[in-house]
Amino acid sequence: MTNHTDRRRVDGDITFSAAAWIAIDLVALGVLVLLLWIFQPEKGLLPEPSWLIDPVVGWLIGNVVGFVAFRALLRIPPAAVAAACLVLVALSPVVFVKYPAMGAFFAGLVIGLGSGALIHRARVEQA
Repeated sequence: MTNHTDRRRVDGDITFSAAAWIAIDLVALGVLVLLLWIFQPEKGLLPEPSWLIDPVVGWLIGNVVGFVAFRALLRIPPAAVAAACLVLVALSPVVFVKYPAMGAFFAGLVIGLGSGALIHRARVEQA
């Protein structure tokens, strides 16, 4: 007799932890872009509008690298990865004080790198 309460995960389903990291990823990028829209840097690394382009390009690159290099972060607890990313994002305006657009790019890169690795890790752990 089969138990109807057992639900198997269908390939392509997003687990709760992966969905949570996706939501955190998008909210963090949104907050970063909102803050950059309010406090717009004078000149960016990439074409205008630099307050939008620089962090989004960094975020995209970070997500791709995070998906590829997630195995490097497997031994580190997810909360520690998220905390390290938060600290690096918070320090980016201090480190790149003369180059705010580079700081925005770096912050987007860190957000993408951490969340990309954590999203892929959550998907692999559930498989």
